[in-house]
Amino acid sequence: MFQLDVRKPDDCAQAAREFIAVADGIDIVIANSGIGGNDKLLSGNSEQINNILATNLLGVTNTIFPFIPTLIQQQSGTIVGISSVASFLSLPIHGGYAGSKVAMRRMFDSWRITMKNDGIKLVTICPGFIETPMTAEIKSTPFIKSLEQATPIFANAIDKGVPTFIYPWQMRWLIKLVNILPNSMVTWILSQMKANS
Repeated sequence: MFQLDVRKPDDCAQAAREFIAVADGIDIVIANSGIGGNDKLLSGNSEQINNILATNLLGVTNTIFPFIPTLIQQQSGTIVGISSVASFLSLPIHGGYAGSKVAMRRMFDSWRITMKNDGIKLVTICPGFIETPMTAEIKSTPFIKSLEQATPIFANAIDKGVPTFIYPWQMRWLIKLVNILPNSMVTWILSQMKANS
């Protein structure tokens, strides 16, 4: 067990070296660091959003990159990134969170192509609302699932190497609907979400 701050690359690299030495390799890396919160856009202070971006985005690269040379040397392994359904939506007040999850999903799309001949699977999981301390304070959590419900489904998607897995199925349809609705209508709906938050 390694307890560290994923915003610190040297600490992450050291933990990776120690793990690889003890385990004699690596089978799977899951980058699951993530925090949410209000952007505090009107405050004039970028500290809040910078912390979200550093944790959700740099935390992913700091977690994953130290393991990549070993995975390539092995010509095997799986890299998993936990993105979010929010990466498909322009969530009011939560641009830092949504933006970080978009960037993470796009990085995985790029890396999947980059490492396609290295025997490594890259899986992006895009959950909706899952019952965790992070969602406990959110007022509206449509289609929320428990960890017990979500975990085996995520494990199955990872095992199959699904490139991008959106969960639950209702969120997949919501994203498809958002993509076909006029942008003005989507903006109005999201504005209503802001008004009710």
